[in-house]
Amino acid sequence: MLDSTAAVVTVVELAHGITRSDTTERRDRRQRLLEEILTSVPIQPVTVPIALRAGRIDGQSQAKGVRIPLSDLLIGVSALELGYGVGTANGGFAHVSDCLGSGESLSLGRDQDARIEH
Repeated sequence: MLDSTAAVVTVVELAHGITRSDTTERRDRRQRLLEEILTSVPIQPVTVPIALRAGRIDGQSQAKGVRIPLSDLLIGVSALELGYGVGTANGGFAHVSDCLGSGESLSLGRDQDARIEH
């Protein structure tokens, strides 16, 4: 995982997925992925600037009738604040991009583990 980082919220989502695994094989595979991420990339916290920006984007999106899951919102805003794109298998990040000001964009790529990538 070259030049990558992961949002702490991604760690929460992966731990949740491990717990909800319906087979031992799936649980073990997810556990290995989480361990690989924890040992190979920096984990980025949710900072006050990230929280404030996420709150503004959430307010704007809900005013338009769009509800963005909190985890997607925090991962997307973390990427924006840190200058990364988002590698994801989840389409929810497009809603974060839709709420950005002019001149801003969130780069979206497809990836299995929904990590933030530079």
